[in-house]
Amino acid sequence: IRDRPEDDILIGYSGFKITKRPVKGFDLLQEIMMRVASSYTGDKNLTFIINGEDSEEVQFISGNVRFIKMRAMKDDMELSNFYNALDIYIHPSRWENFSRSILEAMACGIPVIAFSTGGNPEYIPEFIDNLVPPYECEKFAQAILKVIENDALRIHAGKTFYEYAHNKFSGSTVIKQVIEYLEEVISIHECLSTASLR
Repeated sequence: IRDRPEDDILIGYSGFKITKRPVKGFDLLQEIMMRVASSYTGDKNLTFIINGEDSEEVQFISGNVRFIKMRAMKDDMELSNFYNALDIYIHPSRWENFSRSILEAMACGIPVIAFSTGGNPEYIPEFIDNLVPPYECEKFAQAILKVIENDALRIHAGKTFYEYAHNKFSGSTVIKQVIEYLEEVISIHECLSTASLR
């Protein structure tokens, strides 16, 4: 990532052993990459890069589109550098409850595209057709192309995701929500205790 040309576009996906766990949708990612490669007509090089594998590998898909597997990052700083180098974060997993990788990408101001499965719609803001109907690889590819081909849209989307993540999931916000939840539980418990004494 450090040696990337300035006009390269990096599209990343992070997770533990994505290529070996069917739920992570590596087969879907392969189809999405092929569809993007067959439709992309721009001059910039596109690089799909996944983090979290046992080994490293570079594959050329077609023309100026390539795919890179990277070893798992060793620490938070490396992971932060990975996200901040990306132009788009994609998450073609078949199922997620609450993905830390998606939240980390949003917190770094990276536009996120994912399937609308599991808990994804509950914490990913809808923007630029980024929540794709489950397993529709053509629509996923088109969402990627839309962001690739419009720099202003990509920058605006990144700001939107950054603000959303920091407003909704900051430490102070989460602490406030936990306190409110505990106060509600205590209130319910007190009401039930009072009722049982009558």
